Amino acid sequence: MRQALAMLNERAASITQIAYAVGYSHPSSFSLAVQRRFGTSPSELRRRGLLEA
Repeated sequence: MRQALAMLNERAASITQIAYAVGYSHPSSFSLAVQRRFGTSPSELRRRGLLEA
């Protein structure tokens, strides 16, 4: 998850690309995991800049 947060912070890759890069077979699974861990979506984390693991 730390790698994913770092990638979200860099903004070079899309959320879909990040999901695949960190080992998720489906971007929706990645989004759900982020939602469960942080209480918000990956796009909202990126928008708010709340990217500490």
